[in-house]
Amino acid sequence: MKILWRRLLWFAHRDRFDRELDEEMRHHLALKAEDLGAAQAARRFGNVTLWKENSRIMWTGTFFEQLSQDIRYALRMMNADRLFALMAVLSLALGIGANTAIYSFMDAIMIRALPVQRPEQLVILNWRAPKKIPIVRNHMGTSYDDPGGQTSPNFPYPAYEFLRKNNQVFSTLFGYSAAGRLNLVVDGQAELGEGQYVSGDYFSVLGVRPTAGRLIAPEDDRTGATPVVAISYGFSQRHFGSSDGAIGKSILINGKSFVIAGVSHPEFFGVRPQGAPVVFIPIHDLGLVDLNRYNDVDARFIDNHFYWIEMMGRLKPGISLRQANAALSAQFHRWVAGTAENEKERAPLPALWAQEGGSGVDGLRRQYARPL
Repeated sequence: MKILWRRLLWFAHRDRFDRELDEEMRHHLALKAEDLGAAQAARRFGNVTLWKENSRIMWTGTFFEQLSQDIRYALRMMNADRLFALMAVLSLALGIGANTAIYSFMDAIMIRALPVQRPEQLVILNWRAPKKIPIVRNHMGTSYDDPGGQTSPNFPYPAYEFLRKNNQVFSTLFGYSAAGRLNLVVDGQAELGEGQYVSGDYFSVLGVRPTAGRLIAPEDDRTGATPVVAISYGFSQRHFGSSDGAIGKSILINGKSFVIAGVSHPEFFGVRPQGAPVVFIPIHDLGLVDLNRYNDVDARFIDNHFYWIEMMGRLKPGISLRQANAALSAQFHRWVAGTAENEKERAPLPALWAQEGGSGVDGLRRQYARPL
C-alpha cells in the first residue's frame, strides 16, 4: 500500500518531484566537484539523464507511463486510418458478442445449476432401447440416438403411477412435461410464454419455497379441482409489479381461465434450464390448456403405450445410484413386458436407467446443482 500511495502521489505532483530530482542531482554533482573538480566529477558521476530515469523507475515503475504512451500512439494510428480502425472495432464487437452468446447458451444447458434443496439426492429417469420399438405407439417429448440405440426421458403416465407407488429407492417421485409456448393473457395484456405441466408434489419434492401465496399442491392435481397455476417471479414483476399483487388474480392460458395461487422463488427456473417456464400448470389440467392435442384426455392417463411424461425422484438416504438402477430397471422391465399385447411388442423392450444430479431434459448431460 505504501508503494502504491507513493506512486499515486508522484502522478499527482509530478512537476514538484521533477524539480526536487533536479535539485538532488545538482547537489550530488556539486559535492563531487568539491572533491575532484568539475570535469572529473562529471566523468565519475556519469550520465545525469540516466540517473533521473532510474530514479523515476524506482518511484513509479514504468507500466503506467508506457501504457499512456501506447494509448496515445494507438489513438494517433486510429485517427490516421479511420476505416481500418472501424473494421477492427466491429471485428472485436462481433467476436465478443459471439463468445457471450455461446457462453450464455452453455450456461443455460450445462453449467447453470438447479436451484433446489439437497440436489445431490435427485435422479432423472430415462429409458433406452436398441432401436425404435413397437410398444411405443405414441411419443411426445424428446428422444436421442446414442451408441446404445434410442434414449428418451418420456414415460407413460401409468408407468409413473406404478413406480411412484411401488419402489423402495425413492422417498418421493414427481412428474412433469413441457407445455410449450402458451398464449397468456393478464388484464388484457397478452404474451407468449413457456409453460410446464407438473404433478402435485413437484415443488414440495424439489423443496422450492414460494415468494408469495402457495405453489401447486397434490389437491390441485386431480380431476375436478379448481384450475390454479403458479407463475415465475419474473412474470409476476412484469404484469403485477409485485409478487403479492399476483395472488388470486385471473390468467387466461390458451383462452382458459386459471387462478394464480402463488409465485415461485426468484432463482427457480424449473428443471429444464433451457426452457425457464413462466407458468406451472397441474398435469391433470393439460386438457384445458391444449384440447386440440389431447382430444381424449382421460385416455392419456391410462394409455400404457403413450410415452410423454418425465420423472425425477429423490433417493432415500443411504441408497446409491447403482442400487436404484438395479431395483428400478428390473421393476420397469416387468411392467413394460406386462403391457405388451403381442410378440412383436415384446421384442425388444425398453430398459430404464437413472441419471444422477438432476441431469436436465436430455437425460445425458450432468447438471451440477446448488441449494436455494
